[in-house]
Amino acid sequence: MWDLGHEQVWIGLNDQASDGDFIWSDGSNVDFNAWAEEQPLSSEGDCVVTTPWGWVVESCDDEYAFVCREM
Repeated sequence: MWDLGHEQVWIGLNDQASDGDFIWSDGSNVDFNAWAEEQPLSSEGDCVVTTPWGWVVESCDDEYAFVCREM
């Protein structure tokens, strides 16, 4: 992802339903995390993007590259 020029990639994780309670976009619970230092900061937004430094919370109003998993 980083080689393609995308510093922030949305991974399908958010806390839109309940601030601070992060769930995957398919409704499943989080059983692993890779938060960057001093994250999660829900005051920054509700959507989680991955960066070279780890996961960070950003606004859901911005556009990001994204990844999908096969179901």
